[in-house]
Amino acid sequence: MKRLCDEAWWRPALTVAHARHLEAESIGLGLVSRHAGLYVSDDTLKRRRAQKQRNRRVLEGMLAVNELGQEFTLEQLAASSISNPRIRRCEMMARIAGFEQVANDLDHVGAFYSLTTPSCMHAIHSRDGTANRKYDGTLPDQAQKYLCRLWACIRAKLKRRGIPVYGFRVAEPQHDGTPHWHLLLFMPPEHEATVEAIMRDYALRKKWRRAGCR
Repeated sequence: MKRLCDEAWWRPALTVAHARHLEAESIGLGLVSRHAGLYVSDDTLKRRRAQKQRNRRVLEGMLAVNELGQEFTLEQLAASSISNPRIRRCEMMARIAGFEQVANDLDHVGAFYSLTTPSCMHAIHSRDGTANRKYDGTLPDQAQKYLCRLWACIRAKLKRRGIPVYGFRVAEPQHDGTPHWHLLLFMPPEHEATVEAIMRDYALRKKWRRAGCR
């Protein structure tokens, strides 16, 4: 109840809702595709760039002082942390190398998989930029929830089969903003074919969303 009465809570909540609504309308109008605004609409891209510039100005204007009396702007501190995309990427590559070393020590194998959404969740055809007549109105955040649910079903099946897997998952947008996943998974070599079969089975099912994961 306190949140509902707090202007400081409502403002960012409405900002997010407004941005998502605008992007949903842009997707519906065919403004997000390989032939228009790639990954996001041009308007969303402009607003995001403006937001990052505002954030940068705020960070540049604020100082942090440590126990030694040294002063740094928050922008300098952000640039030296994982808030910096370059550092975040390097950290991810270091973690992947570490996982690979562990897998080698255990005589496990690595496999790369891609999970995507059904064609009905894509508003625009990538080949010619025309509208997809089978599009069911699914938005990017809803498609992400679909993939999360799909992966939950796969993980549950792997657990029931007693197959351990570990690794990394990366989500990235396709040309129309609809997400897809890339997974780098490590496992005992005798389970590799089974893992692939289970992932293929669930990824190609049409009824699991309603009927459950079994």
